[in-house]
Amino acid sequence: MGHHVARAGDISPAPAYEGNSAGFKRAAIIDRSVGSTHTALGICELAAGGHIDLHAHSFEEQFY
Repeated sequence: MGHHVARAGDISPAPAYEGNSAGFKRAAIIDRSVGSTHTALGICELAAGGHIDLHAHSFEEQFY
């Protein structure tokens, strides 16, 4: 088991899914780049009037 520390000052959401969204930004906190194979955690921002196109995943997705 390992640990991953992300410092708040280093988290900067950037535009994501640009061909399939508008006004959406995401910053990855935990993903494959830090050794996680089945879990991803990120900070997302959706601007007023923004959208993400309808899509499907082969895994569960949750958001708050």
